[in-house]
Amino acid sequence: GFAAGEARATDWVVNINDTGFDPIPAGGTVVYTVTVRNDDLATATAPANTVRLTIPANAIFEGGSAGDTITGCAPVPASGPATVTCSLPALAGGAAATLRARVLTSTPGTITVDAFVPIAGDRQPQNNDVSQSTTVTQGADISLTISGPATAQSGSTVSYSYTARNLGPFAASNIVVNVPVPAGIANFQGPPGCAVSGAN
Repeated sequence: GFAAGEARATDWVVNINDTGFDPIPAGGTVVYTVTVRNDDLATATAPANTVRLTIPANAIFEGGSAGDTITGCAPVPASGPATVTCSLPALAGGAAATLRARVLTSTPGTITVDAFVPIAGDRQPQNNDVSQSTTVTQGADISLTISGPATAQSGSTVSYSYTARNLGPFAASNIVVNVPVPAGIANFQGPPGCAVSGAN
């Protein structure tokens, strides 16, 4: 226990994860969930502080997300290598604040984002600095456009054009295009290399 009037120290605990975003294709955005908890007794309140994010080369910090309780991040955007500083609110004992940091990737490889809370007044500074690495694979942006007549007479033959494009930045292979055939179309025939499954 603590005697009356005895000074208390805070225990900020920092965590970061990229759950659901590892691996990610180059050009995709990783959402890093940064959580800072006051791990001290419920009677202690940790004062306001900051969270510093280290953004690596070949990545851009695009900001936080709606509903974050760690806010005020600057600069935004920040092209790595860069340091971004965010505002951490005062936290009651056992309370936590969260930032969902959006980081845009650009090239294949591994990126590592670090989250750090300054340790002044912290009784366990070893849990104030954590990193998360994410695998970035070669990525491509495939677009598909469909064109055809707006109207057609019943029983007539209708042609549709499907155009797939790779908007980059890398080559794409083994692309499969699935085209649902709407009700009311009979005897659907695709171009060579296409197969029709299900009722027709």
